[in-house]
Amino acid sequence: MVAGVNTRRNFINSAISVLQQYGFDGLNLDWRWPSGSADRPKLTTLCENLKTAFKSRSLLISATVSGQYAMSYWVSLGAPAAKLNMGIAAFGLAWTLADPNVSGVGAATNGSDANWLLCGKAAFGHIMRLASTFVMEACIGFQGKTFLMRSQKDSGWVAHIKANGYGGACVWAVDLDDYTGQFCQAGSNPFISYLKSIL
Repeated sequence: MVAGVNTRRNFINSAISVLQQYGFDGLNLDWRWPSGSADRPKLTTLCENLKTAFKSRSLLISATVSGQYAMSYWVSLGAPAAKLNMGIAAFGLAWTLADPNVSGVGAATNGSDANWLLCGKAAFGHIMRLASTFVMEACIGFQGKTFLMRSQKDSGWVAHIKANGYGGACVWAVDLDDYTGQFCQAGSNPFISYLKSIL
């Protein structure tokens, strides 16, 4: 899509149409994963084209980038910290341990545990339903031979956001929270609601 003028134009026009139709205020770019330095100028050109087309319509553009390092790096280059939002995961990852008695860092596994996964990840609500013995603040746990690393429901990331003057947080992804309230028994969207309450 980014390689040619016509395909970029079609993408931008389509994006504008969808944003206006549904009343959104902008578009988030989340390119996973560029194929190296050859894609960098193409992404730059796409961003320039989007900026030109969106500015006249008062639409916003944001981008998802990897990690705290990127945020610190951009701030060191002069980006206003208040314009950066930290992404927080509403999911975890699960593996089947090769030996349930060996569970330290680097322990051998037999691959991911499909019983825990939803869309390739263990969603927050799904984790809380299957792992009722886990406390909300825990980020690592075990159930039989399953090693589970999941999103934390604590204020550590929020403290980091506030200490560095970042603009706030975004969640990946909204549909991975317990939006019906049936799994966690803590109302709808307990992860996002808790995050909002401490920001």
